[in-house]
Amino acid sequence: MSKLEGRALELYKFLDETQYERFNRAIDDAPLLDRKSPNLQFKHQLFHDAESVFWVIACTLARSTRPTSEAEVEWHDELKAFTHAMDSHIPGPNKVDPRFLCPDLGTWRNILHQDLVCMAPMISQMHKYIWPEWALRDKLDPEHAHEALMRLLLTEIVHIDDTVDIPLSIGTRSLPRLPKKPPPVPSITLQAPPDGPGPSSSKKRNVSELGDAAVTNPTPRRSPHLAGHGDPEPSSGARTPAINPCNVLNERVLEQS
Repeated sequence: MSKLEGRALELYKFLDETQYERFNRAIDDAPLLDRKSPNLQFKHQLFHDAESVFWVIACTLARSTRPTSEAEVEWHDELKAFTHAMDSHIPGPNKVDPRFLCPDLGTWRNILHQDLVCMAPMISQMHKYIWPEWALRDKLDPEHAHEALMRLLLTEIVHIDDTVDIPLSIGTRSLPRLPKKPPPVPSITLQAPPDGPGPSSSKKRNVSELGDAAVTNPTPRRSPHLAGHGDPEPSSGARTPAINPCNVLNERVLEQS
């Protein structure tokens, strides 16, 4: 959990003194779950909302400059990777998440425009906080991720107020051209339909076609870090999934939190 100091801490405690220490202890007091634990829940939680807030902030700053900046004609490879990831990301439990971007400070210095590179430390710290799979921490305060982001925002606001304001021209930065997307290919399922064998085109159904099932049985949200865990064991002859190094890194981050 991000710690506050100086005027940022004074402003925070002016509003609520007890909440600050409670959230400071929140991570330490929450046990780390085993991936096979029955308490591990694959569903949408509040920290997913905080993660979405982070990506909105990051994307907005990456697309912005100061009003007097000249248009760029060359871009760092990490900015190209970022813009491609934002453009190609499609939310869904079985989708590969292209936003597996390194959260370190150097990466964000290369992504942000040079006029706004002073905000890279804030974005990097936010990214490092939302990076772990928080579903593996049991009994966390539901607001912990929002609290962490708000503390980092408060620190940045106080820093800007104490130094110099940063004028923003939002969405005016010239960005690298994205590769043209290939035309969509209809997905084919090899599962036999009820009326006979053979492949059939799998089409999405709207809510009216799904009826009450869409409301009473919503698909739980799985984090990209945990997608695939909790599924049935491979059948005889199936290949056992390889260990994902990102999951190993994620578990180490959680253990050190």
